[in-house]
Amino acid sequence: MKDSVMQFKNIFWIWLCCLIQPLSAQDLANSVFWEISGNDLQQPSYLFGTHHLYSPDNVKKDSTIKQKLDQSDKVVGEIVIDMTALFQVMKAGLLGTDTTMRDLLTQKQYEELDTYLQSEMGIGMGFFNKMKPMAIYQMVVAQKYAKVTQGDEKELQALMNESGGGSLDGYFQEYAKTQGKAVGGLETVEQQAGFLFDGYPIEKQVELLMNALHEEGESSLDQLEELNRLYGEQDLNEIAKFTTQHMNEDEYDLMLRRRNNAWIPQMETLMKQQAVFFAVGAAHLVGKDGVIYQLRQKGYTVKPIKIKV
Repeated sequence: MKDSVMQFKNIFWIWLCCLIQPLSAQDLANSVFWEISGNDLQQPSYLFGTHHLYSPDNVKKDSTIKQKLDQSDKVVGEIVIDMTALFQVMKAGLLGTDTTMRDLLTQKQYEELDTYLQSEMGIGMGFFNKMKPMAIYQMVVAQKYAKVTQGDEKELQALMNESGGGSLDGYFQEYAKTQGKAVGGLETVEQQAGFLFDGYPIEKQVELLMNALHEEGESSLDQLEELNRLYGEQDLNEIAKFTTQHMNEDEYDLMLRRRNNAWIPQMETLMKQQAVFFAVGAAHLVGKDGVIYQLRQKGYTVKPIKIKV
């Protein structure tokens, strides 16, 4: 049971960093790393577009990234990633009423989901019965991606231990802490969990969850391999095109437009105070609602930095 709970936590860590999200394309240079200057800033800040399921190994080796991290006073992600955040996410993922998953699913659906979770995570629906369908959906998707990218649980655990949560986002924040730098978030855990867990009606959440069970493993593998290839090439425009097909207008507005709009004034305030290293999902950078375009519209110079990922 202890191993099963640890695996459950690992899946949540992967989810916690938030899967890369789609955004309409705007032509940008091939780079996931950008310098922000001008507009009366006393020193430049930096913007790194992360892929939340991409190994941080190459990033750790790049001297330019390390140099800019060292020159920054603070690292700011979408949220602050720590154990407190993990438990806050777990709490936000609960139904919070007398309703349970048994009430939301048919008997056949419940049994099918129970069988899948027992087989893939070692924990049945008795453990997840009070969780929102979207919370279980996020774990199922993260588990499938982790399976095709890491191969087995030992490799996954090794990656988690190395990178402070198995992600680029976690790595940047952990590095900042080791250097005595401040760490911050553009959103609270409650805000991000609200977008992900409560952005869909319960009926839609159930539909997404059951569909995720039936997605073929090879399909997940092919899609992730393609996304990893595009990220390795730092092709933000193609990443945007690749992911846009999976999101409708309402989802785009909820997951991206509103969030980007809320981030910009915070980023401006922070950059005026000190040099900041921002690390957010790469697709938040692109498009007419993207962070890069909005910063340029406000008079900042945002230029690419050549790195390897």
